[in-house]
Amino acid sequence: MSLDVPAQAIGMSIPTLAAEAANQCEDLYVYTDGWRCAVVPDIRQVERDFDGSLLLNDALDRGEKQRLSHQHLIWPDARTVAAQLADTGTASECYFYFDNQRRKAAFLDFPGVEITTAKVLIHKAALERIRAALRAHLTPEMRQSAKEALSRPVAALQGHKHAAMKASELVTAFVNAKVEGALETRSAAQDGDRR
Repeated sequence: MSLDVPAQAIGMSIPTLAAEAANQCEDLYVYTDGWRCAVVPDIRQVERDFDGSLLLNDALDRGEKQRLSHQHLIWPDARTVAAQLADTGTASECYFYFDNQRRKAAFLDFPGVEITTAKVLIHKAALERIRAALRAHLTPEMRQSAKEALSRPVAALQGHKHAAMKASELVTAFVNAKVEGALETRSAAQDGDRR
């Protein structure tokens, strides 16, 4: 399931939900759609840099060239995904795991693939675990405060003639005004042509 749907249902931002998934050691996924990549059956074969990171060039040389479609792959680090989503609204990566053992991986040439928030995925079971953990931290006072806040009337914006209108009414009024304005402009142009 895409992160944007449950984030809206829970009432938190997508980066916050991604960070909560990372805090609770839940995996985030991406769905491949024709990626050209190199598949390495065991990343322990890939050389590492002095800081311990995988050497992309070595992985691309070692891996079997494939085109991946219709597969769910695991992001290597949910915390990095959350930070990137918070910073830019997208997340990018050069490699992804095939399974929970985190051995078999697909490597993409630099700069990798950039994924929008709607394409960052999470399992429903993981979402339920996150919701249960969040619910466990709610105190009775917090619940009562939320109920009271929901029962209070929302104050209308002061000083604007359309402040009390619903969004749908405002859109309808805007469209009608534009149509009327266009008709008036056309009528004035036709009157000018007749003279």
